[in-house]
Amino acid sequence: MVSSGDYVLLFPEDAPGLEQPVYERVTSLTAATVKITGAPNHDEQLPVAAHLLRGWVQDQVVDVTPTGVQVRHGDEISDCTTKHLIKTDPIISLLLWDAVTPHGHGASKIRQTHVQLLDEFLGHIANLQLKPSRDMAVILAGIVPDEKILSPDTVRPWVDMSTGMERHFPLQHAVDFVYVSDSHARRISKSIRDSIGASFCSPPTRGPHGQASTPTRAEAASQDSFYDAEGASIASNTAEDRHGSSRSAEPLAGEPER
Repeated sequence: MVSSGDYVLLFPEDAPGLEQPVYERVTSLTAATVKITGAPNHDEQLPVAAHLLRGWVQDQVVDVTPTGVQVRHGDEISDCTTKHLIKTDPIISLLLWDAVTPHGHGASKIRQTHVQLLDEFLGHIANLQLKPSRDMAVILAGIVPDEKILSPDTVRPWVDMSTGMERHFPLQHAVDFVYVSDSHARRISKSIRDSIGASFCSPPTRGPHGQASTPTRAEAASQDSFYDAEGASIASNTAEDRHGSSRSAEPLAGEPER
């Protein structure tokens, strides 16, 4: 039985205008209708950096609580108030999923780390010395200790914001998807383009002969072995994050204590 003040999970088929599952709060009830409002300062499945008792962690919001949200990082789930969250990008959370940044780092330092990671990953249009890379050892150099560098086949869980379903996929797939979609790489092999599918968290299924059985962005592009990278940005707006209009630079609610 739903009561006023409860949070409910709505799917696109439940309410006009919804593009993805969201949590909403019940504000009033009648015999036939329920009035709802959005959960304050919260988007379900949002990728965030969270300031917990043991330090900063990169994670994903998985639930709403009366006092804030629950975030999943590594193999743990922790409660966190929204004022201690910073919006970030899915690929940042996935790459730093197991890392803990000490308390001495304030919000501005966390943002600088995000920018550094994205520059090493995607390159920079204004600095040709920064070359895009799909190699996680290169992407995470100076950010994560060498012994903590992840294997490309590391499997990550992620709740797909478009469906609300949890997916499991190799981390290298997410890296390749964002690399093709958002990096400043001038030449990307057709084999990589053909392998990324339609989502960073959902690799395409493979047919009996190893070919992708779902459409890819590359199918509409040139059939040459190599061609210029010009894939459209994914929903996370990774490229924009690096140049100022960033979600990773935006506190979720207020500025965390430095």
